[in-house]
Amino acid sequence: MEYYTTIFGQMIHLISRLDFKSIVNKHHGDHRIRSFSCWDQFVFLLFSQLSKRESLHETMISVNSMQSKLCHLGCKSVRRSTFSDANNKRPYQIYQDLFYQLLERTRKIALRHKKWFITIMNTFS
Repeated sequence: MEYYTTIFGQMIHLISRLDFKSIVNKHHGDHRIRSFSCWDQFVFLLFSQLSKRESLHETMISVNSMQSKLCHLGCKSVRRSTFSDANNKRPYQIYQDLFYQLLERTRKIALRHKKWFITIMNTFS
């Protein structure tokens, strides 16, 4: 059987789970959490953003409709109230630090490929 990675799965693989966990530990994001981890919350938020969901209700309907695929992303289904509580109580600094970490990685990659990128752009001009 062939295996195909979805675009969403490829985007998730760009984020190191170890780095994410260290950021969460730094801000005590999973402190006293039993079932809905910061990773689960991040995957749901990213899915919501990329699929242009405009409400929590829309997000939960979409995510729960793909319940069989959640285990491949390393998360479990959750109730809307739990997701809402997590969004209200967890520190936003987790995602802020994650953003700056990804921005720094992107800058390093862009600097390595800057000459190549300029060459490509000049050929299309």
